[in-house]
Amino acid sequence: MANQNGPRPSDLAGTTRRAQVVMIGLVTLILLLVIPLFVWQIVRFDELRIVANDVAAQMQRKAPVARGAILDRNGMPLALNTWAFTVDASPYAMGSEATRRRTAEHLALLLGKPIDFIWKKVADPKVTWVVLDTGVSLAIGNQIKSRNLPGIGLQLTASRQYPAGGLAAHVLGFVAAQGDGIYGLESYYNKQLHGNDSQCLSDIGYTPARLTLGVRDFQPSTTACDLVLTLDWAIQDVVERELTAGIERTKAASGTVIVIEPSTGRILAMASRPAYDPNRFFETAGALLNNPAVSIDYEPGSVIKIMTMAAALDSGQFTPASTMVDTGEIIVGGRSIQNWDKKSHGRVNMTDCLAMSLNVCSAYLSTSMGPNVFYKYAELFGFGKPSRIDVANEAQGTIRAPGTPGWYVSDLGTNSFGQGMTATPLQVAMMAAVIANDGVLMKPYLADTVLGQGQARTVAPVRVRSVVSSDTAHTLAGMLANALEKENIPVQVPGMRVAGKTGTASVVNPVTQRYDENATIASFVGWAPVEAPRFVMLVKLDRPQTSQYGSDTAGPVFREIARKLVTMLDIGSKAVNR
Repeated sequence: MANQNGPRPSDLAGTTRRAQVVMIGLVTLILLLVIPLFVWQIVRFDELRIVANDVAAQMQRKAPVARGAILDRNGMPLALNTWAFTVDASPYAMGSEATRRRTAEHLALLLGKPIDFIWKKVADPKVTWVVLDTGVSLAIGNQIKSRNLPGIGLQLTASRQYPAGGLAAHVLGFVAAQGDGIYGLESYYNKQLHGNDSQCLSDIGYTPARLTLGVRDFQPSTTACDLVLTLDWAIQDVVERELTAGIERTKAASGTVIVIEPSTGRILAMASRPAYDPNRFFETAGALLNNPAVSIDYEPGSVIKIMTMAAALDSGQFTPASTMVDTGEIIVGGRSIQNWDKKSHGRVNMTDCLAMSLNVCSAYLSTSMGPNVFYKYAELFGFGKPSRIDVANEAQGTIRAPGTPGWYVSDLGTNSFGQGMTATPLQVAMMAAVIANDGVLMKPYLADTVLGQGQARTVAPVRVRSVVSSDTAHTLAGMLANALEKENIPVQVPGMRVAGKTGTASVVNPVTQRYDENATIASFVGWAPVEAPRFVMLVKLDRPQTSQYGSDTAGPVFREIARKLVTMLDIGSKAVNR
């Protein structure tokens, strides 16, 4: 008889089946959990990492930092920031296809974009992040924000603006899309302007000062340094207008003008043509972006006779009354050097040499001094080395001296009148500034004051070195003024005397590597008033067509600018003798 209390076979079978079902369920559940982990952590690990990085980037986004402003010396803005939104989307987080389509329609309407343009960017739900538009106005951005559209983000960004358009473009440079300064001051002072407080403060080292910018109130940036320049907006505008007019009048290919305060080295204006609008730098050919005043060197020609005569006088070997016989030719190192007019002028004194711009006389002076003396003064004047002005991409020019590769004895003759050597326009202007400033070379500079968090550091003028004695400088200034008056060079300003020197430099043909007889660089560098100089100005015109000579082409540009500077700098008609 069977045991009535024992399990029946059917019960055992049922229990086994239930256990199997439970076990299968547990295994299935484990697989459902493990397989996705395997897929995401092994198979789709890169995709997961991208998503995680995007999320982390979104979480770490900080409020945008405004770049510091750049102002002229009277507080006129030359570079500022405006604010705009960048609109982005995460199709991955936007929901269903229907939701993405509705969102795309809203955005297309608000952004003024075709619906197809927006839809292509958000159609794929696997995409984790995409930019829809940049430079969106604050009003439109706030409308988008108020809609609370799923998966749509807005980032406030600073956009660099240049209110004066192309004014001083080569000096300023511009800011590229990634936010870094390119060329000019924007590049040189990128760390200070970029919006990093600690960098700004540690680099500059502030002392408290009142922020007085002409008659204007200026609210300094709170997250970056601001620059107040030595440039004067009004003088810069006059210089650019007169330079443009001079280029058009002479049919020159290009040109440069620099105006310097000789006693300090402050740059009051620096302009070149052709130029560009830094607001639209991306439309400009790369060759136009460099600043020709500091970044492009050239053979300066007869303006270098200022240096040669200064060395001759300062070395004690010559005086203004010294004479030489100009036969129209001199042989230096086996090379024949002739005057520009191919003529001989007999016995001449040193002022005659300057007035008639005699190459033979200059070569006679340099060879009489000898290479050691001549090249010592060339180095003292700053040729062949950068001035270290605070702007990007400065060239240093080239001048060979004995013992350097490629130097020939004939160079001693040709260098004396600016041939066979190169210099930047700034170096030529600073050469003249030495004579205008009692023989002392100052360091040229563009940033006059650096502002940060209500504090300021005013840049002090830097005396580089004494180049010639003050007696030599005064004597040479008088000689140059007399030479201009003797030759009736059209640079004179009513009520005051001007000192300076013309230049007509040969241009090397890049194909033949010989001087092109039909092309010159015409220039004039001078200062006024002679008795108490307030400005030094270089005018350089490349390949003028109406005349090859600096006296005919660059001289009148100098005169027109100088006449306006008399009023703008409040220069009295009667200067006090030094």
